Amino acid sequence: MRNNAYRTLPQDADLIATVSAFHSLRHSFHLSLAVLIFGLFSACLKSPSAPPVQEPTTITLSTYRIVFTAINESIRIDATVLDQDSRVITDATVHWRSADNSVARVSDRGVVTAAGSGTTQISVSSGYATATATVSVEQEASSIEISPSAITISQVGGTGRFTAVVYDANNRPILVAAVVWSSSNPEIATVDANGRLTAVSRGSALITASSGGVSTSRPVFVEVPRVPSRVVLNVTEATLATVGQSLQLDAQVYDSAGAAIPGAAVAWTSSRPEIATVDASGLVIAVANGTTRITASSRGVSAQAIIHVVIEDTEPPEPPPVPPEPPPPPPEPPGTSADREALIAFYHATDGPNWMDNTKWLSENPLNEWYGVSTDADGRVTKLSLRENQLTGSIPPEIEQLQNLILLNLSRNRITGTIPPVFGKMNALRYLHLGDNQLTGEIPPETYQSNTLMILSLFDNQLSGEIPPAIGKLANLIDLHLSTNQFTGHIPPEIGQLSNLAYLALNGNQLTGVIPHEIGQLLNLGSLSLEGNRLTGVIPHEIGQLEKLNGLLLNDNLLTGEIPSEIGQLVNLNGLVLHGNRLTGEIPSEIGQLVGLKSLILSDNQLSGGLPPEIGQLNKMDRLILNDNRDLSGPLPIELVNVPLVQLRLQNTQLCAPLNAGFQMWLAGIEDKSVENCATMPGPDTDPEPPPSSDTSSDRDALIAFYHATDGPNWTDNTNWLSDEPIGT
Repeated sequence: MRNNAYRTLPQDADLIATVSAFHSLRHSFHLSLAVLIFGLFSACLKSPSAPPVQEPTTITLSTYRIVFTAINESIRIDATVLDQDSRVITDATVHWRSADNSVARVSDRGVVTAAGSGTTQISVSSGYATATATVSVEQEASSIEISPSAITISQVGGTGRFTAVVYDANNRPILVAAVVWSSSNPEIATVDANGRLTAVSRGSALITASSGGVSTSRPVFVEVPRVPSRVVLNVTEATLATVGQSLQLDAQVYDSAGAAIPGAAVAWTSSRPEIATVDASGLVIAVANGTTRITASSRGVSAQAIIHVVIEDTEPPEPPPVPPEPPPPPPEPPGTSADREALIAFYHATDGPNWMDNTKWLSENPLNEWYGVSTDADGRVTKLSLRENQLTGSIPPEIEQLQNLILLNLSRNRITGTIPPVFGKMNALRYLHLGDNQLTGEIPPETYQSNTLMILSLFDNQLSGEIPPAIGKLANLIDLHLSTNQFTGHIPPEIGQLSNLAYLALNGNQLTGVIPHEIGQLLNLGSLSLEGNRLTGVIPHEIGQLEKLNGLLLNDNLLTGEIPSEIGQLVNLNGLVLHGNRLTGEIPSEIGQLVGLKSLILSDNQLSGGLPPEIGQLNKMDRLILNDNRDLSGPLPIELVNVPLVQLRLQNTQLCAPLNAGFQMWLAGIEDKSVENCATMPGPDTDPEPPPSSDTSSDRDALIAFYHATDGPNWTDNTNWLSDEPIGT
């Protein structure tokens, strides 16, 4: 029985053999594993393996943003190549490339050189790693050349033209530079936006071209020919005693105002050259006994001297009859005396004794020697300019007697009372400057009857009433400056009839109603200032027709509706100021077409949506003010880094700055800013975003392990892997 208990059946024998083999195999595996580990450990102690090959994964640049201000300026960008472990690859090969060589070119050593205006990208690569820098070429004015060097205009109303070329610091022309022209004395000569001159009265002025804080000036001379009125000789009668004896006569020519005319041409003649001759210089030479009359003539006026020749020891011949004396000069033209009377009345009415300068006033001197007075060839007053001269009192009605008056400038005094109605009857008057006084009342309706008025400047007074439809009759008006008064009522649609108007300033009044769409007919308008009124309604689409406009100020009114997309047609605009209204809707992308814009101020409205990326095309803009638009939202467009801002105001909006490293670097360079970063900015109806989870570091470790396990250096795109950038960017 015992033997039967331990008897092994055939299948039991197989099982026992299998188990025995398994135990033997396990013992062998453990032994082999131990031997393998020992071998590896020994090998590691004896001969360490070679370090892994460095693969370029990241490139950092010494700068990511370059702004050149002159052609041919250069700067070097240093590139540092890092491997998968963020170690520097000292011998890495890099390749440089410019996206647009016409803007900037780059050498194989990373030296970037400005070539032309615009913006481009400079990229560098090493293996699959790349980096990019933005380069802008924005030429800044360093000098201005004006030609010709001087202009002389020989008559009032005559014209001429200066041209200006603006150069950068490397003496390369700035082809798109904006030039502003001005005259030191517009009462002598005016200059328009294209450098075209118009002579106003005799004298000289400096014409200045300015661009980007640089300016150059050239003179213009208005030399209206002066008409001789009388000739005066140094000798009226003389006797010569010998043949060949000479006498030098001198003639001085005077105009109607009694002023000498230097260099006036004088013709000399002798009534009896057989008695005495006279040459072209007035030298008289005795020939024979007798009497002659020497005449000096200049453009229709003359004077005479009687010359007797009495040679000693000879009998003098019978003298011929002496010609009658010429008639006396005509009396002073009646208009001149009327002008003198008008100026005397003006002097007394405006407290002349207490003016800052009243040189020669009330004297018998010619009127053009009185301070601030200019006259024409006939002695009539053409200009009365007493700006900032401490005048008080009121303008007397006698000023109407100055019927040849072209310019009246009494601005920046303390003149009171009302504007006299006589200005509309003065048919020569072109320029009327009465700004910055204490005038009251309404503009007289007679003023609108003028056929000649070109400038009506009444700013900063206390004038009241409405601007009437008759304003449209001033067909020659180029400058209408009525700001800072107390005008009420609507802007009349007839203002659109002023086709020559270049400057319109109605700001700082109490005007109501809508902006008339007829304002879009003012195709020569360069500046429109309607701010600080009570205007309502929408901004008319027709404003987009004003292609010469460089300043549009509609702020601090009650305007509603959207900003019209047609504003994008104002290609010469450099200032768009619409703050303090009730404008709604989104900021139109067409604003990106205003390539000359320097200031965009839309604050304190009800605008919504985001900032259009087209704003990034405004590479001359330095002020962007959008604060107090609570429905503006979203991240600022990355394209904004192309804009050279010095002031950025976004408070009380939901706009925020992206955390992109390049954007943050650009943002750090803005001197005056009020903006929050997107990561720290709460949404409109949510609590602030919670801080990052503590699991972020473990996520980063897992991703690093995954990168190495899957040959990350050779991925098609491994942007920002192994960098310090936040996960998910």
